[in-house]
Amino acid sequence: MIWFCEYSAEQGSFHVASAEDCVKANLEILERGEKPSFVPLGLFPSRDDAEKFCQFLQKECSYPSQECSNHSGED
Repeated sequence: MIWFCEYSAEQGSFHVASAEDCVKANLEILERGEKPSFVPLGLFPSRDDAEKFCQFLQKECSYPSQECSNHSGED
């Protein structure tokens, strides 16, 4: 499974989810005529890798944000 690390400047937060969940959510948003707020920052082979990247960006790159979130509930 492929995992995304995404960032929303609008919400000031990171998000980690499977590629399938991200694509599905973005298609639903587009179908409603809305604009997705999250931008993919990286693709990873595991959720753990995506979360580590997210944490690195928060700590080392000083991205203004809340903690990484994972709304998919998948491992």
